[in-house]
Amino acid sequence: MATALSNKENFTLCTDASGDAIGSVLLQNHKVVGFYSRTLKEARRNYVALDLEALAILLSLKHFKMIQLQSFQLNIVYSPGKENYVADCLSRCIQLEPLSSQDDVEEFPEEHIIAIETTTEMINTPWTNLSNRME
Repeated sequence: MATALSNKENFTLCTDASGDAIGSVLLQNHKVVGFYSRTLKEARRNYVALDLEALAILLSLKHFKMIQLQSFQLNIVYSPGKENYVADCLSRCIQLEPLSSQDDVEEFPEEHIIAIETTTEMINTPWTNLSNRME
């Protein structure tokens, strides 16, 4: 995860599908929350473009499980590939060799990811007041 999540802000999920793979990027306030990409199995490579795009949305929503735990309103907006370049790149970037082991993949427990939130407010404590006086 590249940025902390806030349950008060909207998410943007950008997805794309090619004939070989799907890719997506989850954003919040135009900041990256996470990436997802996977190759398609042989049978799914025969899907028509519209079905591939729908599959990309479905699999991306499943991948970012914390979205499924919240009630949300889904708005689907088409963006051409030249405007959706991150997801477009992820759907065309195919790993030629498999990872050597599962140890290469870093996973975090869901309960830790969901609980992350940041604040920019300064907490008013005696230590912050002391720090302000020393400046």
